[in-house]
Amino acid sequence: MPFLAAAVALLTILCLLNLVLTFGVIRKLRLQADQRASAAADELMLPPGSPVPDFTAVTTAGETVTRDTLGETLIGFFSPDCTACAERLPKFVELARELDGDRSVLAVVHAEKGEAAEEIAALAAVGHVVVEPQQGPMGTLFKVEGYPIFALLPGDGPVTATAFDLDRLPLRATSRA
Repeated sequence: MPFLAAAVALLTILCLLNLVLTFGVIRKLRLQADQRASAAADELMLPPGSPVPDFTAVTTAGETVTRDTLGETLIGFFSPDCTACAERLPKFVELARELDGDRSVLAVVHAEKGEAAEEIAALAAVGHVVVEPQQGPMGTLFKVEGYPIFALLPGDGPVTATAFDLDRLPLRATSRA
């Protein structure tokens, strides 16, 4: 009987050690995945720390927007033939509604005339929307290489953050403060 109790105790200790090691490995893998995602986002547009280019664009509402008129801005680049864009667009619209004027919202849709009418209408309800062709001036200035991609632009100074996923932007905490 003592042999059985010792075996159960040893097995319990080994299982607990295995569990602790597994959690450590999972945490390390998540950290590496986050680092890779951040590095990949930096390659798809101007990385954080890059100077924000001066730009002038005409929105779908006929307004002219410039870097100076927008101030602090959440900017998103979308394409109508991008599955990930369709998945993240509702989240972008929801987040833009939560900002309540704290920041400007600018959505750039790389589409031909007549494409993406529903997406453009949803975005226009929460911010400024610029529609341009794939290699348009805004995409070229921001060096956009993939979609969707999001960035935070300060009132002045360099790009604050870029991300594929809106949850990775340091935005929510400051928008509710």
